[in-house]
Amino acid sequence: MLNTLNIYEDLSRYIDKQAARKITDVLGKVYEEVTQTVTKKEFNELKTIVKELAQAQKGTEERVEELAQAQKGTEERVEELAQAQKRTEERVEELAQAQKRTEERVEELAQAQKRTEERVEELAQAQKRTEERVEELAQAQKRTEERVEELAQAQKKTEKSLNSLIKEHARTRERLENMSDAVGYNLENQSYKSLPELLKRDFNIHIDGRLIRRYLPGKKKGQYIQCNIYGWGKKNGRRLLILGEAKTSLSRREISRFQKLVSKVAVLENIPTEDVIQVIVVHDVVPDIEQYARDRGIKLYWSYEL
Repeated sequence: MLNTLNIYEDLSRYIDKQAARKITDVLGKVYEEVTQTVTKKEFNELKTIVKELAQAQKGTEERVEELAQAQKGTEERVEELAQAQKRTEERVEELAQAQKRTEERVEELAQAQKRTEERVEELAQAQKRTEERVEELAQAQKRTEERVEELAQAQKKTEKSLNSLIKEHARTRERLENMSDAVGYNLENQSYKSLPELLKRDFNIHIDGRLIRRYLPGKKKGQYIQCNIYGWGKKNGRRLLILGEAKTSLSRREISRFQKLVSKVAVLENIPTEDVIQVIVVHDVVPDIEQYARDRGIKLYWSYEL
């Protein structure tokens, strides 16, 4: 009788228990069939075959184990590759995002470049307009310089004419001054003769001696103070100085200058200004100047009164 328990235990040492049980069951069935159909010799051959099958199964299982280990290593490698793939995909995603940002930045730069080119074009047009304006100004400057040159020539001619007029005016003024001096000298000469009677008539002043032109010493050596009409007189025993001038016409400035002369002479003669009779003989004077002179204590005589 076949001992299936021993067969099962023997097989369990080499192969998986489930497989050993399966083979033991098969052998049991085979044994029953063999006992019915085969001889002992055939049975021994069958046992050899079974043993060979068991050895082959063991080799198979060892190969399966190797394959399982290899599969495990493959799976681990696959996992590593999967992780590497995941990292690669993440890196690719990062690169894709970076590429997207780069493209966006490139687009921004392209837009900026476009705006720059447009601005450059605007500046080029502005530069062109500036150059045209500069050219216009240069032409205007040229015309101005030409005009200035024309004016300079005209000014030169004007100055030449003006110098001629100045010289002619100087000669005319000299002649007028000579004429004025002549008239003045004539008035002075007439005053020396006529004023004594006029002063006697108007102020009851009697002239001592006669009226003359007198030069008194000035502040500096060689400097003199000219008195056109100078003389002394008396009134009720009081000694008075007569100072006067003869003018073709009269102004406020000349009146002021004359009264400064009176003050200087009064100091030189050591008398108060109240003792000076101020007289101006004039050929022509306007009413307000005449009144101005009288208000300042100056006796005016017209040339036709001489």
